[in-house]
Amino acid sequence: MASFRLLLSLLLAATVCAVVSTPADAAPDPGWSPTTDAIWDVTNADPGVRHTGPIRSLVWDLEEHNGRMYVAGRFLDVKAPDGTTRDQSYLAAFDLDTGVWIDSFRPVVDGTVYAIDITDDGRILAGGELTGGVAAYDVVTGARDATFDPGVTNSWGPPAVFDVEIIGSQAYIGGTFTRAQGVTLRDLARIDVDSGAIDTAWLPTTDFDDVTPVGGGRNVYGIAVDTARDRIYVAGKFGGINGNDEAAYFATLDPADGSLRTDVPQGLPPGILSHRDGWSMWMHDVQFDADKVYVGGQGHQTMVLDASTLQAEQTFFTNRGVDDVWAGGDTQVI
Repeated sequence: MASFRLLLSLLLAATVCAVVSTPADAAPDPGWSPTTDAIWDVTNADPGVRHTGPIRSLVWDLEEHNGRMYVAGRFLDVKAPDGTTRDQSYLAAFDLDTGVWIDSFRPVVDGTVYAIDITDDGRILAGGELTGGVAAYDVVTGARDATFDPGVTNSWGPPAVFDVEIIGSQAYIGGTFTRAQGVTLRDLARIDVDSGAIDTAWLPTTDFDDVTPVGGGRNVYGIAVDTARDRIYVAGKFGGINGNDEAAYFATLDPADGSLRTDVPQGLPPGILSHRDGWSMWMHDVQFDADKVYVGGQGHQTMVLDASTLQAEQTFFTNRGVDDVWAGGDTQVI
């Protein structure tokens, strides 16, 4: 992306609502209308989702391209302003200016989509719980590219690809999966954007988090690519990378071979409030922009790191929302 943006709150509800407070002696902004008669939305959560069932979000990723906003998630329908619904599962497009659903974009997707990115030649790579882990769709019509099939699988059920990051002719994918095209994997891979072929020169492996006393695991949730420094930042629910337990939850990899970079510290930076002895410090997302790396997750913290040293410049601690009866305070998306 050309610039760094925080997308806040939009991903968290089936219907986007606004509460506007205007002083009694102030006229409302004539450019704003609180009416909802022009709002298209997504609705109807897929009850069969396997990997993120307890999370209430319907939308998991947004991507802007050529005047459209592509929306990916676990929804089964889009909802018109009059409340009627249209069958459109997991991936939909809306006009960027008006918000109107684009009914000519009609992909056939067979599972929840967690991440999307767009190739230079105008194809959407969608990762999620769909067959093959990642699929390619025409950016205009939504037709699926039958020649693209990474064949990503999981040893215990459907795979989940939680992030897709395209750099030129290659795409980095992360999630929970164990095999593709006869190659043993562990939650990370690099694939060719045209064919979906696995790059066997880049095969880093995650390690199970067996230090956290409650609910250890092994998933990759976020990937960010720093081409200026030749780094791949990885965030997730893992106890290390390539057998190194210092690289827990947040790791920096070499794009050449997937090894851990030795010129920067691995893992979360020192000095931040840690919950690892009592719960977890799983990270849900990482983003990179210019000289900053942003990392956030289940430790109720978002960190702003200096990209040169990966030391924390600033941290933000968050708790659950007002009247939220669920556990909360996590940073889900940056």
